[in-house]
Amino acid sequence: MDPSITFPVVMLDRAVLFPGATVALPLPGRGAAAAKHKKTGGLVAVCTVRGPMQGLEGFACIAEVRGRAQDAPSGEAVYVLQGQARAMLAEVMLSDGFQVVEADPMQDQREDDPLAFALAESARKTSLEIVHLMKELPREAKGPIEGVKAPSALADLLAANVEAELDEKLELLSTRDVPTRTAHVLALLARQLEILLMRERANVWIRAEMQKEARAGHPALQTEEEKRRYVLRLQRRYLATLVGADEEQASALQYRGAPSTASLAAAARSLTDPATAKSEPAWRSLLQALGVHRESLSHLIEERLTVLREKQRKEVQRAQLRAIDEDLAR
Repeated sequence: MDPSITFPVVMLDRAVLFPGATVALPLPGRGAAAAKHKKTGGLVAVCTVRGPMQGLEGFACIAEVRGRAQDAPSGEAVYVLQGQARAMLAEVMLSDGFQVVEADPMQDQREDDPLAFALAESARKTSLEIVHLMKELPREAKGPIEGVKAPSALADLLAANVEAELDEKLELLSTRDVPTRTAHVLALLARQLEILLMRERANVWIRAEMQKEARAGHPALQTEEEKRRYVLRLQRRYLATLVGADEEQASALQYRGAPSTASLAAAARSLTDPATAKSEPAWRSLLQALGVHRESLSHLIEERLTVLREKQRKEVQRAQLRAIDEDLAR
């Protein structure tokens, strides 16, 4: 695709389409003016909006029409679209009665860098742990994750499926540097994994406590609301214990310099900067600045990821405690 091409606009409400992912949506326009982009192989710009009457975000995914899907209940024609490339929006216009946008397709940067592959493998490993914990997912869910080899394609596959806020997903869509994007995806996956692990451990603890209280003659709960609030109080006890234990380890975490998502991505950018990557003294200085004394990129990432997960574990526990307190206060 050449720069600054005009595409019909397809709005996607409070969601983001990534290259490689598919979505089923109605296409704009009627008659001969719209027939070209509605044919298989036609290209459109899938643009995120934050709700009705909201403007377009600054980045979009150029998507190819792959065929017609089942019509909407209203009878409106729906088409299967597959993301092809990122694009930066330049100008929105009207053409033949529907909205079009001038967009500049964005090329990936530094996909062949060794760090991109190392980050991608860590992201793959973390995502497979998530799939294993999500019992509701079919076994086939592992197939695409294991099969995609290119770091950029894997990062986009995982970005499309990771639990994240809309702003976080838009940031991933706007990032063309593959190591940086993959580092962000890895941090989001680590957060999702910590949430799942916390829930699994909490459920085991809560079941054991309920059994103990039942043996001790705890009175039976009569209503669903009583049962719900009883479980919430048990969850709070469990989380309060964890948060208290984490506070005792705060100095150790500060010593290790637990990074945020942004700092992990910054480390990724620094490691692939040509000015440092080609200089052995600068390389060693960078590793020492990060608090890691290994030459292996994979080991570096795993150590930083361990620290990141410890920090996120604390943040998840505190956020869950706040949510439970708010619920019990109602």
